[in-house]
Amino acid sequence: MVIQVMMAFVGSLGFAVIFRTKRERLLFTALGGGITWCLYLFCAFRIPSYFACNLIAAIGAAVYGELMAHVFKTPPVVFRVPAMVPLIPGGSLYYTLSAALTKNQNLFIEKGMETIIIAFAISVGIVIVNLVCGPFRRDMIEPHE
Repeated sequence: MVIQVMMAFVGSLGFAVIFRTKRERLLFTALGGGITWCLYLFCAFRIPSYFACNLIAAIGAAVYGELMAHVFKTPPVVFRVPAMVPLIPGGSLYYTLSAALTKNQNLFIEKGMETIIIAFAISVGIVIVNLVCGPFRRDMIEPHE
């Protein structure tokens, strides 16, 4: 599990670098990915539902993004997107496409539904946090001079 959390940290850091996140924010964007994956693992051992685990982890990542956005006076997306990277259903999407190419209809349906459920859970988590935090969010974008 420690290796998984470390890789979530590194993966989130990589996305933050690709998105040209400012140097002073890099550690916190990567930390968001590690925290998100810890939350997912915590749920995965207690809740036997892909949807619930990804929903809870996505809510955690979105809340983390809101908190860090407030601290750094920047839009939440700067922290939210890298924090969500560990939740991306890359493996199930790969197996969905592989099953489609090999014409394995049962596996295609199983993995396709899994991919859709995970993606839906992530989007619902983001929407929930936006609905709750949106009205309280102040202008956190740094002014351009």
